[in-house]
Amino acid sequence: MSFLHGSSIRALVNEVEVSSKISGWSTTHSRALSEVTTAGQTAGSAGAAFVPGLKSGTLGIRGPQDNDPSTGLHKEIADAIGVRNVFLATCLPDGVTVGKPAIFLLGNPTEWTIDASVADAIGFTFAAQGDEGACMGYVLH
Repeated sequence: MSFLHGSSIRALVNEVEVSSKISGWSTTHSRALSEVTTAGQTAGSAGAAFVPGLKSGTLGIRGPQDNDPSTGLHKEIADAIGVRNVFLATCLPDGVTVGKPAIFLLGNPTEWTIDASVADAIGFTFAAQGDEGACMGYVLH
């Protein structure tokens, strides 16, 4: 089994490559399930029965605050606030090599926090809620 080092992560937001502007990202994917097990279920059934429901997903990005918010990642974030479904993130846990996994999220910004203190560089965290979950795929080119 091989493991990945965090230095190989890459991220794109809309048409902008933002890997050099962030220190990390995280994504979640979940799906609601409704139990439909019945008292009269046949003896051959293997436990509880479920019906899949709606998908959900989130994205979190963190890093140092860019000193020019009119370009790059922070411009993409600012432009997406208040506009539906214009924040498209592509997160690549193993770089941009063809065939490697990729996570896609089309969604809406939910949080943008700037963390400032005299003892450290100014940082930011950003969160977005996916419109239809966080989808898994592969790098195609």
